[in-house]
Amino acid sequence: ETNDALDWAIQHRARSLLLVLSIGDTTSIITVLNTALRIPLGVIYGDDEIELEWNALKTLIGSSQSHDGPDIVLHPTWKSAKATRASGTVLVTGSHTPAELATILAAPKRLFAICSHSDGASTFLGTANLCARVAGQPDKVNRKERADSLTCFNEDHCPRFKLSVSEADQQGLLLSPEIISADVFLNLVCFGFPLGGALARDLSLGRAFLNSGLIRSFVTTIGTVDVDSSVAFRAFLALRSGWTVGACVLQLNKEAHARNDSSFQYIL
Repeated sequence: ETNDALDWAIQHRARSLLLVLSIGDTTSIITVLNTALRIPLGVIYGDDEIELEWNALKTLIGSSQSHDGPDIVLHPTWKSAKATRASGTVLVTGSHTPAELATILAAPKRLFAICSHSDGASTFLGTANLCARVAGQPDKVNRKERADSLTCFNEDHCPRFKLSVSEADQQGLLLSPEIISADVFLNLVCFGFPLGGALARDLSLGRAFLNSGLIRSFVTTIGTVDVDSSVAFRAFLALRSGWTVGACVLQLNKEAHARNDSSFQYIL
């Protein structure tokens, strides 16, 4: 059915396409990615009818709203200064305290991007980590899913801070993905939305972002990528000049394809 919808849209030269898919339908997700060079498209995911309806409703309501906050690129590996302004965007580095980072993440933003390192369950933010475990997922998974997940889901140990997960959380070092507020969120990290491997999708940061009520449009990658903040700056410039998010993602995929960079496959 996904192939039929894509073929119809391309044949009739549709300006864009929005697909509603089950979160477990890996084949359809890959098909979408392989078609991303031909038409602007987006996907609404859900694990069941209730989740699909929630995400569809969130998308429709969010499309009529917009925040007035700043456009921010968070690049934690830059440590020269706390914040730098460039081309209308604030570049935030890794010099902030965990409490300051939490405030930045939670403040309403129009455009927001994270350019960092991630294993799909946690993302490096400098002095803190975004962590899927503190979003409550561990209480919802069965033994088999735990066996397929990363070690921090099987043990009370945070490999990033060399502490127990509970201790790192109590010290404010682990930030929940559920606090991020943005009209458009570009998650430019490895395994932004895992399609397989050691991390079950249900336990990923990507799944938490998809279900968030504070993020209107979520753009990310699959697999491993090279962190490149210039992608975020180019995307922000395009969006501020009137491009749709789908058209922007299509252009990013075309640029990656022109570089023969198969690792950069962006999905909305």
